[in-house]
Amino acid sequence: MKGGTRRSHFFSFTLLGSRAHRTCSLQPHHPLLTSPYSTIIQFHPPCNRAYILFLTYSTVATGGWTRDIFARVEVPLKIVQTAAVAEIFHSATGLVRSPFFTTFIQVLSRLWALWGIVNHAPDACSGGAISLLKVGPVHLQLNLLTLLTCWCVSEVLRYGLYAAKEGGLPIPHPLLWLRYSAFLVLYPVGVASEMSMVALALPTIRSARPWSLALPNALNWGFDYYWACFVAIACYVPGLPELYFHMLKQRGKVLGGGGGGAAGGAPRGRGAARAGPAARTRSARKSA
Repeated sequence: MKGGTRRSHFFSFTLLGSRAHRTCSLQPHHPLLTSPYSTIIQFHPPCNRAYILFLTYSTVATGGWTRDIFARVEVPLKIVQTAAVAEIFHSATGLVRSPFFTTFIQVLSRLWALWGIVNHAPDACSGGAISLLKVGPVHLQLNLLTLLTCWCVSEVLRYGLYAAKEGGLPIPHPLLWLRYSAFLVLYPVGVASEMSMVALALPTIRSARPWSLALPNALNWGFDYYWACFVAIACYVPGLPELYFHMLKQRGKVLGGGGGGAAGGAPRGRGAARAGPAARTRSARKSA
């Protein structure tokens, strides 16, 4: 391939059932990418999220529900989600291609939901639910189970694809499609689940007033965490669309306009057919 020596840090993979090749870019050489730390950030995140997902649904399978789930996953969940702060460092230093702002707001929102909300009202959050719809015996609810499902599945898909790319493994089209399509449901339901945790926890936070500083005091300065929670909720208004539309843009680059077909959407028209391969290659490199 022309210019192959200059592009040695790119590898090609063939989507299953397709003759088309997509070129996926590795991050330009970074000192940490050649260290054991690289292996950790590639393979550890999808594994620990998958472990939490396993604990969650194995509890459900044995007849447990949200209180039982939280009892099993509380410690590993807090460790894993707190360690996700490293993702902000990875994005800021260029170790991974994730945009800094979207990474920052996603990690920060989950940390706040876990430590700032669920941690202050564990009984209310693990035992309660926000009912959306009831059809016969079926209840459609937002609860701790929907929260953990959205968090873990989205991260398993994201880091699973990243690990496969960095490990030079062939990437099956179903995994690629899921990575850039599942968020259409997972992100809104995940955010709605976070807001349900807030709604369940606010009465407890209002009565207990954690992380608050009442007047009068020696500093002559007060802070009420209960009202600060409403400020945090307001921050979701610009944050979610920023994250969601970023992923929509990435989906268009990787899967194509319709996201269909073996190659994620064939180019249309003669001009598109001529420009398609080069355009898709550039898009895959930028969005990897």
